[in-house]
Amino acid sequence: MNNIRMPRDQYLDRLIDFKDKPVIKAIVGIRRCGKSTLLEMYKDHLASSGVDPENIISMNFAHAPFTEMTADDVKSEARKRTGRIYILLDEVQMLESWDKMALDLFENVDCDICITGSNSVMFSSKLSTLLSGRAVTIEMFPFSYVEFLRFAKTEDSDKALTEYMTYGGFPLALMVRGSKDAETAILEDVYSTVVLKDIVMRKNIRNEQMLDRISRFLMRNIGNPVSVKSIRDYMTSNGLKVNFDTVDDYLGCLEESLTFYRAKRYNIKTKEELVVNDKFYLSDLGIRTAVLGRREADVGRIMENLVYLELRRRRFTVYVGKLDDNEIDFVAMDGIRKVYVQVCYSLKDPDTEFREIRPLKAINDHHRKIVVVMERSMNSDRDGISEIELREFLKGTEI
Repeated sequence: MNNIRMPRDQYLDRLIDFKDKPVIKAIVGIRRCGKSTLLEMYKDHLASSGVDPENIISMNFAHAPFTEMTADDVKSEARKRTGRIYILLDEVQMLESWDKMALDLFENVDCDICITGSNSVMFSSKLSTLLSGRAVTIEMFPFSYVEFLRFAKTEDSDKALTEYMTYGGFPLALMVRGSKDAETAILEDVYSTVVLKDIVMRKNIRNEQMLDRISRFLMRNIGNPVSVKSIRDYMTSNGLKVNFDTVDDYLGCLEESLTFYRAKRYNIKTKEELVVNDKFYLSDLGIRTAVLGRREADVGRIMENLVYLELRRRRFTVYVGKLDDNEIDFVAMDGIRKVYVQVCYSLKDPDTEFREIRPLKAINDHHRKIVVVMERSMNSDRDGISEIELREFLKGTEI
C-alpha cells in the first residue's frame, strides 16, 4: 500500500494564503476525498513555519477521542492556551452548534480557524448566515487526473486515462491500485458509507432501498436532464411506489452528501437560471464503476462527468446551456470569464461535427467556445471554436 501523503498544492496553497487573515477557512468535500490529510499537511506547515505545537489544536470529530466532545469542550481547550492559537477542526458538522462555537472563538480568542465538512447544504447554510462575511469556502475534490498521475507515479497515456475514468481519484482506493478487487471494495465501501449509511442515519431515511435506487438512476443518467417527475415515472414503471416529495427529498440528500453535483440549466439569451430538468454528475467516477460495473458504451457520459469536475476544480460555476432549441453541455463562469463547452468522443464524423458545432455557432457573443474530444480530428479550429483533447484538457490546458 502506498502510504505517501501527496501534497495537494491547489488546496494547501489557498490555506497558506489565508493564514492569519481575518476569516474562517472552510474546506468542503465528500468524505474520504483527503480533507483530513490536508489538515495534517497544514498542521505540518504551521509547525515548520515556527508555530509552537502547543498552540495548534487539531480535532477530528469523526474519530475517537473527539466524538464525545461538545462545543463547550472545544472552547475550553482553546482558552487554556496563551498567545495566538491555530484551531483545526475536521468534520465539524458532527459537533452540535459548531457554527456558534466557531463564531465565539473567532470574535473572542486570538486564533486562526480552519474547519472541514462533508455536508454541502448544512455547511453552506451555516456559513452564509451566522458566519456570513467571516468565512471563505475552499471546495475540495478527490484526485484530479494530474494528481492521479503523480500519486500513481505513472505517465500520461491512453491506458492511464482509462484507469482514471474507471476507478476515479479517491486517495484510499489508489493506495491499493495494484489489486482491482481491493480498489473496487474500497469504492463500494465509500458508496455504502457515504451515500447510504451516513444519509440514512443523518436524515432518518425510512426507505434505504429507494435512496439506493434513485442514486443508481442518477449514475445511469449522467448527462441526461433529470426531474423529480422523470425519476418517479421510472420507479412507477418498475412497480415501485414513491411520491414526488420523497424523490425530491432524496435528491437533496444525495446532493448534500456531495456524492452528486447538480448542474442547473441556464438560458444564454436571457441570462437566467432555469428551474427544470437539471443534470447530475458524480463527485468521483470510481463510485459508478463499483456500483454499476464497467459500462464501455458510456464513454461519452464519463467524459462529460470528467469535464464537469475539472471545470469545478478550476473554480468555475457550471451550468447546462440553453439557447432556443439548442443545448450546450456546459456554460462555465468565474466572475471574469465565460466559456462554452461541448463534449463528444470525436468530431471526425460530419454529422456529429454539425450536431456539436451548430449550437456553439448559434451563440452570438465573443466568449471562448471549445469542444473537448477523446479523438482529435484534422480540423482543430472552426471559426474560433477550438478542439481540445480530453487528456490535454485534464492536464490543465488553458481555456
